[in-house]
Amino acid sequence: MRSIRRSSAPASARSPTCRLILLSKSELGLRAIFDALMRVHAKTRGKSGIGAKFPLHYSYTNTLVDWFPSCRIIHTTRNPKAVYASQAAKYIQANDGLIGRNYKRTLQFVHINIQTAWTARLHRQMKDVPNYRLLRYEDVVNNPETELRQLCDFLQVPFLDAMLNPNQYGSSFDKIGASRGVDNSSLERWRKTISPWTARLIDVLQKAPGRNLGYR
Repeated sequence: MRSIRRSSAPASARSPTCRLILLSKSELGLRAIFDALMRVHAKTRGKSGIGAKFPLHYSYTNTLVDWFPSCRIIHTTRNPKAVYASQAAKYIQANDGLIGRNYKRTLQFVHINIQTAWTARLHRQMKDVPNYRLLRYEDVVNNPETELRQLCDFLQVPFLDAMLNPNQYGSSFDKIGASRGVDNSSLERWRKTISPWTARLIDVLQKAPGRNLGYR
């Protein structure tokens, strides 16, 4: 980034908006900016490798692979019925009325079904790419050591026993606190929180995507 120099323009031209416009016209471009930000992020946290979690930007996976051909893409996924059960509960407030609660649940229902369909399409497109790997939540919880060893092989990093005893964090249902380890009690929790009718509707809507992601 040494090619960026302090502007000699008047103060009004050095506003945040103007700086963004000037930067977009520079020789850097988005790839170099993104690469620099990720390197700084890793360095300030004492990490030797660069990684990022992008749950909302899976549509740019092809761009990331174009920019960084040797990168590793880990696609994490979960049963959409469990995702809906979690998210539908997450945003409900105690003072929400019936209409407000149903509105929030409907938004999450639509969002999760669209997201599942899009990510299933991503898996279908990427599944034969060597630097892509699908990682299902259920597989990790049911067989953590096997899945984590395979993931470490994929990432070309050593497996550590401590990986089997991670810190647990609060979910949409619980505030787990300082607990550690892998807990599989969440796998079937959705059955207690969504109706059979809702579960069946998700199955119908996600028939093809669910098959692509290994849920059929």
